[in-house]
Amino acid sequence: MKSFTKLFIVTAFMGLATCQSNDDCPATVPRDTYLKVFGGFCLQFLVSQKRTHTQARQDCQSRGGTLALVKTQEIQTFLYTALSNESMSPTLKYG
Repeated sequence: MKSFTKLFIVTAFMGLATCQSNDDCPATVPRDTYLKVFGGFCLQFLVSQKRTHTQARQDCQSRGGTLALVKTQEIQTFLYTALSNESMSPTLKYG
């Protein structure tokens, strides 16, 4: 039985050079409020989709990116703040 969790998907895109602004992100990534740049990466937040972890990873790969991993407190804080600023649901779970 697959479990589906309402989570956000953050697709990380990084070109040969580090990204400093949205203009540095791949042309295929929509320029909207869900595109953020942090730590040299373009991060696309997909918040309205239900996916298993495997589906989320495959979705990111199909877009030319990778599923973002929270490896440091700095990244954790950035993601939490970005989601808070976008008025996301207080029950939103991420992983």
